[in-house]
Amino acid sequence: MFDIPKMIDICSLYGHPYGGNGILVNKMLTNIFTKQESYVDDLKMVAEQLHDNVLTNVTTKYDGALTTIGLYDLLCYYYDTCMSLICLFSTYPPTMNYFNSSD
Repeated sequence: MFDIPKMIDICSLYGHPYGGNGILVNKMLTNIFTKQESYVDDLKMVAEQLHDNVLTNVTTKYDGALTTIGLYDLLCYYYDTCMSLICLFSTYPPTMNYFNSSD
């Protein structure tokens, strides 16, 4: 029923701490992660993939020939990724542990 990208989208749409439903979304995520521990493994996998994607995106996709449009696309991608993660972290702070891990 849920997957990590859907949870991130829910946080982005409804979990804003300023006038949103952050408390309800926090309760929902708390229940999901405590009742179904497999979601923690999924979150770890998403964190690893995102880390790998961020490190390799510029070098492999653009290979040093970054056009103005390519730079714009890349900046939009990073902005969207950062804002989505900010919403996830502010709605359910324990998720930061998996993105901050050095493992």
